[in-house]
Amino acid sequence: MRNSLLFLALIGLFSVPALAEDRAMATARAAAQVEAQECVLQETANVGFNFNGTESDPLQIKAKIDKKIDDARALAKEAGVETLEVQSYNYSAYANNSSGGCCEGDCAGSGSGYQMNGSVNFTVKPAAKAGDFAALLSQKGFNANFNVNAYNQCN
Repeated sequence: MRNSLLFLALIGLFSVPALAEDRAMATARAAAQVEAQECVLQETANVGFNFNGTESDPLQIKAKIDKKIDDARALAKEAGVETLEVQSYNYSAYANNSSGGCCEGDCAGSGSGYQMNGSVNFTVKPAAKAGDFAALLSQKGFNANFNVNAYNQCN
Protein backbone atom coordinates (compact mmCIF):
# COMPACT_ATOMS: atom_id res chain seq x y z
CA MET A 1 0.00 0.00 0.00
CA ARG A 2 2.84 2.28 0.85
CA ASN A 3 4.37 1.68 -2.61
CA SER A 4 1.04 2.51 -4.20
CA LEU A 5 0.86 5.84 -2.38
CA LEU A 6 4.44 6.61 -3.32
CA PHE A 7 3.68 5.70 -6.94
CA LEU A 8 0.58 7.94 -6.98
CA ALA A 9 2.56 10.80 -5.44
CA LEU A 10 5.23 10.46 -8.14
CA ILE A 11 2.62 10.43 -10.90
CA GLY A 12 0.99 13.53 -9.44
CA LEU A 13 4.33 15.26 -9.06
CA PHE A 14 5.28 14.75 -12.71
CA SER A 15 1.85 15.18 -14.27
CA VAL A 16 1.17 18.70 -12.92
CA PRO A 17 4.13 20.24 -14.79
CA ALA A 18 3.24 18.19 -17.87
CA LEU A 19 -0.34 19.55 -17.79
CA ALA A 20 0.98 23.07 -17.31
CA GLU A 21 3.34 22.59 -20.25
CA ASP A 22 0.48 21.26 -22.43
CA ARG A 23 -1.66 24.26 -21.51
CA ALA A 24 1.20 26.66 -22.24
CA MET A 25 1.84 25.00 -25.62
CA ALA A 26 -1.86 25.21 -26.52
CA THR A 27 -1.90 28.90 -25.61
CA ALA A 28 1.23 29.52 -27.69
CA ARG A 29 -0.26 27.64 -30.68
CA ALA A 30 -3.47 29.68 -30.45
CA ALA A 31 -1.49 32.93 -30.30
CA ALA A 32 0.59 31.88 -33.33
CA GLN A 33 -2.58 31.10 -35.28
CA VAL A 34 -4.03 34.53 -34.51
CA GLU A 35 -0.78 36.19 -35.58
CA ALA A 36 -0.62 34.09 -38.77
CA GLN A 37 -4.25 34.73 -39.66
CA GLU A 38 -4.58 36.96 -42.69
CA CYS A 39 -7.64 39.10 -43.24
CA VAL A 40 -8.62 40.83 -46.44
CA LEU A 41 -11.30 43.49 -46.72
CA GLN A 42 -13.91 42.28 -49.21
CA GLU A 43 -16.09 44.88 -50.90
CA THR A 44 -19.27 44.32 -52.85
CA ALA A 45 -21.14 47.02 -54.72
CA ASN A 46 -24.58 47.28 -56.27
CA VAL A 47 -25.74 50.04 -58.58
CA GLY A 48 -29.29 50.37 -59.74
CA PHE A 49 -31.80 52.66 -61.33
CA ASN A 50 -35.55 52.87 -61.35
CA PHE A 51 -38.00 54.20 -63.85
CA ASN A 52 -41.51 55.44 -63.19
CA GLY A 53 -44.42 56.69 -65.24
CA THR A 54 -42.88 55.86 -68.61
CA GLU A 55 -45.65 55.56 -71.16
CA SER A 56 -45.34 52.37 -73.15
CA ASP A 57 -47.05 49.75 -75.27
CA PRO A 58 -47.22 46.74 -72.93
CA LEU A 59 -45.88 44.48 -75.67
CA GLN A 60 -42.73 46.60 -75.92
CA ILE A 61 -41.89 46.93 -72.21
CA LYS A 62 -39.24 44.19 -72.14
CA ALA A 63 -37.53 45.65 -75.21
CA LYS A 64 -37.45 49.10 -73.53
CA ILE A 65 -35.92 47.62 -70.37
CA ASP A 66 -33.34 45.74 -72.43
CA LYS A 67 -32.45 49.04 -74.14
CA LYS A 68 -32.04 50.75 -70.75
CA ILE A 69 -29.77 47.89 -69.60
CA ASP A 70 -27.70 48.17 -72.80
CA ASP A 71 -27.38 51.93 -72.30
CA ALA A 72 -26.28 51.35 -68.69
CA ARG A 73 -23.69 48.78 -69.82
CA ALA A 74 -22.14 51.35 -72.18
CA LEU A 75 -22.00 53.89 -69.36
CA ALA A 76 -20.42 51.32 -67.04
CA LYS A 77 -17.56 50.84 -69.49
CA GLU A 78 -17.15 54.60 -69.69
CA ALA A 79 -16.99 54.74 -65.86
CA GLY A 80 -14.23 52.10 -65.74
CA VAL A 81 -16.38 49.24 -64.43
CA GLU A 82 -14.69 45.93 -65.26
CA THR A 83 -17.56 43.56 -64.43
CA LEU A 84 -21.25 44.43 -64.59
CA GLU A 85 -23.84 41.72 -63.93
CA VAL A 86 -27.59 42.16 -63.76
CA GLN A 87 -28.48 41.21 -60.20
CA SER A 88 -32.25 41.69 -60.62
CA TYR A 89 -34.90 43.62 -62.45
CA ASN A 90 -38.62 44.10 -62.05
CA TYR A 91 -41.32 46.05 -63.80
CA SER A 92 -45.06 46.49 -63.93
CA ALA A 93 -47.46 48.04 -66.42
CA TYR A 94 -50.88 49.46 -65.81
CA ALA A 95 -53.54 51.34 -67.76
CA ASN A 96 -53.78 55.08 -67.26
CA ASN A 97 -57.48 54.80 -66.41
CA SER A 98 -59.97 52.12 -65.43
CA SER A 99 -61.36 51.64 -68.94
CA GLY A 100 -57.89 51.04 -70.35
CA GLY A 101 -58.53 53.62 -73.06
CA CYS A 102 -57.51 57.21 -73.55
CA CYS A 103 -57.75 59.81 -70.85
CA GLU A 104 -60.41 62.56 -70.87
CA GLY A 105 -59.89 65.48 -73.20
CA ASP A 106 -57.01 65.61 -75.65
CA CYS A 107 -55.46 62.15 -76.01
CA ALA A 108 -52.78 63.12 -78.51
CA GLY A 109 -49.46 61.46 -77.72
CA SER A 110 -50.91 59.13 -75.12
CA GLY A 111 -49.73 56.04 -77.02
CA SER A 112 -51.35 52.90 -75.75
CA GLY A 113 -52.37 54.53 -72.50
CA TYR A 114 -50.10 52.35 -70.35
CA GLN A 115 -47.60 53.36 -67.71
CA MET A 116 -44.68 51.24 -66.59
CA ASN A 117 -42.37 51.38 -63.65
CA GLY A 118 -39.65 49.20 -62.26
CA SER A 119 -35.99 48.92 -61.45
CA VAL A 120 -32.75 47.27 -62.54
CA ASN A 121 -29.91 46.39 -60.14
CA PHE A 122 -26.35 45.46 -61.07
CA THR A 123 -23.39 43.97 -59.23
CA VAL A 124 -20.33 46.11 -59.98
CA LYS A 125 -16.62 45.22 -59.86
CA PRO A 126 -14.43 46.85 -58.77
CA ALA A 127 -16.55 48.25 -55.98
CA ALA A 128 -14.54 51.48 -56.05
CA LYS A 129 -16.17 52.34 -59.40
CA ALA A 130 -19.76 52.13 -58.10
CA GLY A 131 -19.96 55.83 -57.29
CA ASP A 132 -18.51 56.85 -60.66
CA PHE A 133 -20.97 54.60 -62.47
CA ALA A 134 -23.98 55.89 -60.47
CA ALA A 135 -22.91 59.50 -61.08
CA LEU A 136 -22.61 58.91 -64.81
CA LEU A 137 -26.03 57.22 -64.88
CA SER A 138 -27.51 60.24 -63.10
CA GLN A 139 -25.86 62.65 -65.53
CA LYS A 140 -27.51 60.75 -68.38
CA GLY A 141 -30.97 61.01 -66.84
CA PHE A 142 -31.21 57.72 -64.95
CA ASN A 143 -32.65 57.76 -61.43
CA ALA A 144 -29.56 55.97 -60.03
CA ASN A 145 -28.60 54.66 -56.60
CA PHE A 146 -25.71 52.61 -55.24
CA ASN A 147 -24.47 50.88 -52.12
CA VAL A 148 -21.14 49.39 -51.10
CA ASN A 149 -20.71 46.75 -48.38
CA ALA A 150 -17.38 45.74 -46.87
CA TYR A 151 -16.39 42.94 -44.49
CA ASN A 152 -13.19 41.24 -43.36
CA GLN A 153 -12.61 37.75 -44.78
CA CYS A 154 -10.08 35.92 -42.61
CA ASN A 155 -8.44 32.56 -43.28
